[in-house]
Amino acid sequence: MPATTGASASLVPDWVHDYARALRTRPRRFACWRLACALHDAADWLRALWTHRQRLRPQSALLCWGMADPAFGHERCLRRWRETLPNAAVCRFPSVGHYVPEEKGPALVPLVQSFLDDHTA
Repeated sequence: MPATTGASASLVPDWVHDYARALRTRPRRFACWRLACALHDAADWLRALWTHRQRLRPQSALLCWGMADPAFGHERCLRRWRETLPNAAVCRFPSVGHYVPEEKGPALVPLVQSFLDDHTA
């Protein structure tokens, strides 16, 4: 997990220890492994679901994107979501990695609150 955090995170942030503590026991690690297996087993269903993504186009969304995410922090990945959700508001965080809520924490609250204020009745 530390390799997936951005430059804004401390060397080993406290929340990384919290995640590790939650996975300390074999049964807890097994549950995560089963989730990964279930996602793999659902690949056909997920692919079929993706073919209906145009239904999402009219929806409002807020994308808080960690640009330092080694897996998804590329403009190419963000562009795919922007094409799927053209009405999305995008907040790019250049030095944030994969775990945007953990790295930005309370700094996200005003962004989310403003989005909700603008997009809820």
